[in-house]
Order: sequence, then structure tokens, then C-alpha cells
Amino acid sequence: MSDSNMQKYQEYFQFHDPLTPKMRALGRAAAVHESMDPTDLRRTEFYTDFLERDGLREGMNYFPARPRPGTLDLRIWRTGTPREFCGEQIRLLQSSGDLIQGLLPAGKHEQLVPRPEERSLPSGLENLTARELSVARAVARGLSDRMACKELGCSMGTLRTHLSKVFSKLGLGSRGELIALLAPYQDTDVNSAKVPMAWLVEPD
Repeated sequence: MSDSNMQKYQEYFQFHDPLTPKMRALGRAAAVHESMDPTDLRRTEFYTDFLERDGLREGMNYFPARPRPGTLDLRIWRTGTPREFCGEQIRLLQSSGDLIQGLLPAGKHEQLVPRPEERSLPSGLENLTARELSVARAVARGLSDRMACKELGCSMGTLRTHLSKVFSKLGLGSRGELIALLAPYQDTDVNSAKVPMAWLVEPD
């Protein structure tokens, strides 16, 4: 955004912002239209005299679940023809926000990302077999198919069959969505996490 417009925000629009409090109240990554009707937003001076001046049309924000002063606030906006952000992009923003929030210096910021033992796992994981979970975790770590096959001791066809079942059971459409879904749980520790044992089972 232009420096002059950001100066306007500091001087005026942060006190006349109908959108940010609604986004913050959601406590997660979300598209702007989830908290405020686009038609209503475009009728406000916040849109016409602030967002519109830099051509900002569609946005998504991330706020942590328990925001405190000085904690993370990520905002991504598109210019040009309005195009809503899709579910995968919002999930990637959520994972990125949680990761960055967790890396903020402990001395200056409260740790707001839940510890592994406090997290509730994504729904649907209980429907996966131990083998499918192993494949999902390997792919979510960013391993290539060849590397995952070597690590899991299976063929390429077997890996892709399991991955297809994972996508189907979790309602996912891509590896990016799987990575975004499982990224916050990659540090789950067997000695501390209160999670189903199937999540911790390694392949034979």
C-alpha cells in the first residue's frame, strides 16, 4: 500500500475500521466476506476512501485464536478484478500464521499457538488406517513420492493408492491442502500428545 494511505490508516482509519474487529473476533484465518458482506463493506468510507484508493478488492486476514496486544496480524489483499480466496489459500494462511506466531520471541510475546497436547486433531483422521496416516504425514512433510516410498518401504502405486484414499476420506483436493491441514501437527510428540494411538503408529 502507498505510504500516504498507510499514514491515513494510522491517523484516522484505524479508529474508523468496521472490518478488523470482526476479523479479529473470528480468531483464525478467514476471507473478508466471512465477516462482512462485500456490498456493505463497499458502502463504507473505509472502503471508498482507504482500500479503494490502492485498488484493494478482496482480502483475507489471520488473527490468532487468543489475540493480545502486539501479536500477529497478517493481511493479504488482491487488486484488480475481485476474486475470492479459496479454501486452500485460507488454510495455508492459517498454517503460516500459526507457524509465525509460534516463532515470536517468548520474552516479548505470549505463546498463543496451542501446545501439541492441547490441540484437537483435524476431523476425519480417525477414519484413516495406520498406513494411510503414515503416507499423509510423509507427504505433509514435503517428501517427494520417490522419497516417501523409500521411507515407507512401498511402491509408487501403493503410495498413490493410499494418498488417494487419504484425500477422499479427508475431503481434500490437493497436496497443498493436506500440507496446510497437517502442518501444525508435525511436531506432535509421542510422550506428550494426547492423540489417538493410530496417529503415532509407524509402518511395519
